[in-house]
Amino acid sequence: MNRVVLRNVAIIANREYLQRVRTISFIISTLITPAIVVAALALPALLSTPTLARYASERGARKPLMLVCDDSALAEAVRDNLKNDAARGYQVEIEPTVSAAQRAVLDRQLAASAIGGYVWLDQPARNAGRVAQHATPASAIPDRVLGAAISRAIVARHLAERGIPPAESEPWLRPIQVTTVAARASAAEFAQLGGTAAVFVMVFAMFMSMMTYGVMVMRSVLDEKSSRVTEVLLCAASAEELMAGKIVGVGAVGITQVGIWIAMIVTVALWSSTLRAAAATTGLGPAACAAFVIFYVLGYLLYSALYAAVGAAFNSVDEAQQWNFLLVLPLVAASMLISPVVFEPQSALALIGSLIPLWSPVLMYARVAMHGAPLWQVALSVLLLLVTIALAMELCARIYRVGILMYGKKPTAREIARWVRYA
Repeated sequence: MNRVVLRNVAIIANREYLQRVRTISFIISTLITPAIVVAALALPALLSTPTLARYASERGARKPLMLVCDDSALAEAVRDNLKNDAARGYQVEIEPTVSAAQRAVLDRQLAASAIGGYVWLDQPARNAGRVAQHATPASAIPDRVLGAAISRAIVARHLAERGIPPAESEPWLRPIQVTTVAARASAAEFAQLGGTAAVFVMVFAMFMSMMTYGVMVMRSVLDEKSSRVTEVLLCAASAEELMAGKIVGVGAVGITQVGIWIAMIVTVALWSSTLRAAAATTGLGPAACAAFVIFYVLGYLLYSALYAAVGAAFNSVDEAQQWNFLLVLPLVAASMLISPVVFEPQSALALIGSLIPLWSPVLMYARVAMHGAPLWQVALSVLLLLVTIALAMELCARIYRVGILMYGKKPTAREIARWVRYA
């Protein structure tokens, strides 16, 4: 490899960095990505049926629910049970007519939003032990609450028929209130669960960031190659310096974005005791954070060199798409192994997978975060990564040196191998 002048690399890296961090797309993606993650985590809980029902109740939007039952005494008992339930606010009206015509009327009323829904509690449904509730999310009664109210009324009826008065059966039928209290002995388990969730989030961020910025390096090489800017740049810098400058500059953009996200999280944590408590349960200390930075940088250097070589070898994104899939494949395979590695970080699968250089940025970090990797294994993984990065840089620089000046013809695998031998 030709001698690399660090000053030229720094100039090219500075250009690549400033060209990207000053764009509107970088600013918007940096600010909106945390909002998307928070929304993805919060919306399922906010849009759940109990939440919608509670909101509709507070806004006065809940419509009555019709209880269709040909046994008036049983229907009254079910309604009383619902009124006495801890979950209050259900508007239940009794409809004694049980017929197909009445069901059609209720379906029309439900479609027109005249009622919130209906519960079909006729004799066949009671005998089968399966009762259907047709209702909107805002007016529906949770299945557990409705089933308990109906079961309690039916059991009370059977006990009364056998001579046990309601006053005596009431204590037996009263639902048991269960409260879960986290014992101190299980605090480590709760911390492990929190740490597992944090590891999945950070590994996903590493996976997406390495892939995104690797593709960005490839596109940058393709753009300059197609516009013939590369020929001008080669008058002032070597091919190796161009490749190194692009990798360092685009990598600095990724580190800047991740640093901004970390600063945002820290800032919010300073004002939120809930977030500080949640962060404390993850068990991710300074060592795990340092490991994230180390493996993120090493993984980026490895994959960005491969992406730069692909960008130099081809003439358009469409031509490079097939090779792009081959480069993403190891990251996809590593992501499929995250779950077994996180839950069994000391297994043989976790050890072997975390030592494979193409997988180790993701899998070894997961083991480090879960305290499942001895120091010698971490050091061996870093050493193998460094050796692989050096070999990949040498290999990709040879492809880059020839490929950036090749136009028009789509190269074959045999031609690329010839570039590697003779460059």
